[in-house]
Amino acid sequence: MANGGIGISVVCLVVGCIWCDGTSCLVAIVVDSYAPTTVVALKYCLSACLPWFLASGIAQQGISAKKARVGWWFAQSVILIGGFLLTLNFLPQLGFMFLLLPLFPLLIAVLSFVVALVDEAWSSALASALFFGWILVADFSLAS
Repeated sequence: MANGGIGISVVCLVVGCIWCDGTSCLVAIVVDSYAPTTVVALKYCLSACLPWFLASGIAQQGISAKKARVGWWFAQSVILIGGFLLTLNFLPQLGFMFLLLPLFPLLIAVLSFVVALVDEAWSSALASALFFGWILVADFSLAS
């Protein structure tokens, strides 16, 4: 990894931490008070998705065997669908998510394919968290 990539990753991490903590930055407070609720929800969803995808990217970095990648995809899909089923058990008003559950393994497969192509943990984690967070916020805004 080039030094520029590390610098950009550190800047993105610091900006993300400041952005996600609405009390420590005046800009975040102003954005929270004027932004639509989906933008505010996206901010928190991104902060929740980034550690998952960063850990996944670090664990998959440098793996060349296709069996290992398929195993990671299967494990992530099972955990994600199991978590959503558990959530639907406690919050039945999110029943529309049953329609989207078959799409999540496909989505995780695409994101895992991107991780395999890029092979940079931070780059793939930021891209995956942005994309997956956007999808979650778009899906859950359908409930309101």
